[in-house]
Amino acid sequence: FLQKLRATVIPLLTIPVAIIGTFAGMYITGFSINNLTLFGLILSIGIVVDDSIVVIENVERVMHKEGLSAKKASIQTMKEVASALISIVLVLCCAFIPAAFLGGLTGILYKQFAVTISIAVVLSGVIALTLTPSLCATFLKEHNVLSKPHYLLVKFNTIFEKITDKYITVVKYILSMPKLFMSIFISVIILTVIIFYILPIGFIPNEDKGYYVTQVTLPNNASLQRNEVVVDKYIHHLLTEGGVDNVVSLIGIDSLNAGSIKTNVSTVTTDLLDWDDRKHDVNYYIKQANQYGYRQKDANFIAYNTPAIDGLSNTNGVEVYIQDKVLGDYYLLDKYAKQITDKIKQNPNIENSYYTFNPRSQAYEIIVDQDRAYYYGVTVSDAYLALEANYGPALTNYFYIMGDLFWVIAQSDAKFRTTPFQLDNLYVRNSSESMVPLNSIVNTKIHASLNVSITLDNDFLINLVLSNDIV
Repeated sequence: FLQKLRATVIPLLTIPVAIIGTFAGMYITGFSINNLTLFGLILSIGIVVDDSIVVIENVERVMHKEGLSAKKASIQTMKEVASALISIVLVLCCAFIPAAFLGGLTGILYKQFAVTISIAVVLSGVIALTLTPSLCATFLKEHNVLSKPHYLLVKFNTIFEKITDKYITVVKYILSMPKLFMSIFISVIILTVIIFYILPIGFIPNEDKGYYVTQVTLPNNASLQRNEVVVDKYIHHLLTEGGVDNVVSLIGIDSLNAGSIKTNVSTVTTDLLDWDDRKHDVNYYIKQANQYGYRQKDANFIAYNTPAIDGLSNTNGVEVYIQDKVLGDYYLLDKYAKQITDKIKQNPNIENSYYTFNPRSQAYEIIVDQDRAYYYGVTVSDAYLALEANYGPALTNYFYIMGDLFWVIAQSDAKFRTTPFQLDNLYVRNSSESMVPLNSIVNTKIHASLNVSITLDNDFLINLVLSNDIV
């Protein structure tokens, strides 16, 4: 088909339609353009063009052998190859779609390949059954017996036939000496395995997604107000450095621990300018942010890139969980995690290693004394409900307005719950409808505790992060 301009134009028109349709299918399924989906598109281009070529070549054959017009030849072609085209689509879908249902990390990776290629294959089949025959009936002309191919095309066909003949001769020669060439083939496999173990390997290349995230951690039990001052200073620094389009901060949210709420931790997302409007990639800005953090004494700053595929990790690195299966002492677990982290940092192939486990946060424990509560005629549930409603918050109800769900939350104003000593101002109603001071039926103490605990089979876990570039 490449030897006729009209026949060549047809696949040039059908391929973009299939690829653009694939982009629409990726948008519907929630996939973005990244290295994996682009690789799937590259593979699918070679697949989507085959269906159109099958139709074009058969139309040309029917026109040449049976002397039919382009329209009648297109109709005849669809009667002959329509079932074959459908079979091709179904077979390819059977090869790729099951990969989308694999579990774990493999499933996350192969799902993007499977969905991208499957959408392209289905669209190419639909185009080959509809658009391609219409274009053939419109563009192709009847064969002129008197016309001769161009000299260059004749020369090309002659050279191509010679290459084909030589290829067949070489294949026959290889088949005549199976032991020799099987030995060469096995040697190539062994050499490939050796090279695979010698050369450095990587998992998934880092991508510049146009933004990065910074976790700002202040000392234990730092207030939200102090946290906000540090974050505002950091945001001002980012906006004055250049290359930054917008900054969003979440005060009191720890993104490295599943979005847990901590007064001393904040998450800052920095949106960079468009790739054409800035001089550096995201790694440069991450390095600058970390250097700013090294100079600060009032907080710890961890700037990191997000993973190329959402769900692989939080920090575009490798996450390892350390589990205490013996003592259940999170202080010793923290000690061992620090030793492991220091050891990992000595590896030259690892850029950084850290964890956010903190067993020394202060906690204010309030326990209701059941004997005193019974003496004053107060139920334990009423006492804890009063604590929850004031220090909580407590969910009391919810309602719908115009299809939207609204939650009704009961909680004291901030000025009435800033310190644990304001517990003296709380009262609870007893069985005789009298108000009993809450501090008269509870025991309180301040002690060190975990800010966030992760457990597996009742064993404590530490999430250890290895970032950023591992060779």
